[in-house]
Amino acid sequence: MTTIQIELEKKPFKRWWGPYSPARGVTHGLRFREQRLGIIHRTAVGEEFWAVRENADVKALTQLILSEWRGGRLLFLPNGYIVKPLPGPDDERGKRVLVGRYKGDLVLESPSGRPLDLGRPWVSTPGEAWAGPDTMGLECVIEPNGGVKCKWYHPEELGRIDTTAQLFGADAMRHKAFCVAQPSKTSGRIHVFPGGHVIAKYELGHERWLARYVGKVDLRTLGDWSHWLE
Repeated sequence: MTTIQIELEKKPFKRWWGPYSPARGVTHGLRFREQRLGIIHRTAVGEEFWAVRENADVKALTQLILSEWRGGRLLFLPNGYIVKPLPGPDDERGKRVLVGRYKGDLVLESPSGRPLDLGRPWVSTPGEAWAGPDTMGLECVIEPNGGVKCKWYHPEELGRIDTTAQLFGADAMRHKAFCVAQPSKTSGRIHVFPGGHVIAKYELGHERWLARYVGKVDLRTLGDWSHWLE
């Protein structure tokens, strides 16, 4: 396993205008519980909290977020940025700031004790059921040509600013893998996890979903995202 390395940003934190579309839901995504960063995983019998394996850098990030905002949500973007959505008051709500940059892979500690290394997940074949939390990462849309787009918005006083960006170009093999995971669709939502692995959710009905593995994107093609910092 590769130990994650995190470089914290200095105050004042730069505002983030770039891709930001985490999984929807008040319990989804990476967030803090009992002063540990982790993610809630819903199972057939209830909820489990899978904590991020700690080292000195993860502890420093935790201390920063707890001291500044008392917790909340974090989004680890696939390009290596760590973004924090600001809580209220109203003049800050909807704003996001860059709080750190990471290298290496996040490792989640399952309640059973088996670690889930997001750089080397337990599954590797398109269409396999994803084992573990499935509400993290950047939510995007895969197109019929295999390209990947992300859409997000920023609230403004008189409405909102909607932005769409092409993150990955056309890729026939990627689209074929998506169709294996989602047999009835030619395009749809996917989640790009830290490290570049991708899942898609297959609806079983009655608000029940099965996450399936799609594959891995080449993060080297993302380019420089610093132009979205202010």
